[in-house]
Amino acid sequence: MANYSREAEHQSKALDNILNDRPAEKRIFVGGVDKEFKKELEKKALQERKDREGRTEVLKEARTPWFCPDCDKIMKKRIDSEYYRKFGHCLDCQVEFENKLAIAGKLNDHVEDAVKLNKKAYIKDLKQSIEEWKNSKDYVEFFNQVNPDGYTVETEKWSQNQENLNNLIVEAEEYLQKLEESI
Repeated sequence: MANYSREAEHQSKALDNILNDRPAEKRIFVGGVDKEFKKELEKKALQERKDREGRTEVLKEARTPWFCPDCDKIMKKRIDSEYYRKFGHCLDCQVEFENKLAIAGKLNDHVEDAVKLNKKAYIKDLKQSIEEWKNSKDYVEFFNQVNPDGYTVETEKWSQNQENLNNLIVEAEEYLQKLEESI
C-alpha cells in the first residue's frame, strides 16, 4: 500500500464499513485558530478603532451641533450651520447681538472692523502667494504624451525673464505694503 495519510485511512475504513452494513465510526472535528494570528487581528482592529476615533475627534469641531451653545435652541435651518461656522452660534443669536450693537450705536464700528479684518486677511493671502512665487523655479516644465506607445513623455521647459519677474515681485510687495498701511 502507498503512503496514505491518517485521514485517507479513516475515510477508507469508514467507506468499507458503510458498504458492508456496519456502523461507521463517528468523529468530531474541532477547528482551532492560530493564537498569533488572532492576536494580530485584534491588534489591527484596535489600531483601526483608534484611527477612526482620532478622525472623528478632528471632525467634531467641523460638525454643527444640534443645539446652539448660547441659547440652547435647535439649529435645524441650513443658515444656522453657516452662522455657527462663522460666529459660533445660530442666526437668531447673531441677529440679537447685532441688534444690541445697533441700539448702542456701535454697529457701524463693528461692520468696519469686520471689513478691515477681511482686507487684512486678503493682503496676507496675496503676500503668501508672492512668497510662493519667489521660491518657484526659474522655468516652467510641461509634460506632453505625444507618442502612441502610452508611456513616452516629452518635456517642454519655458524659461522666464528672471529680472522682469523680480521687478514685478518688488512692485507687488511695495503695493501691498501701501495697502496694508492705508487700512
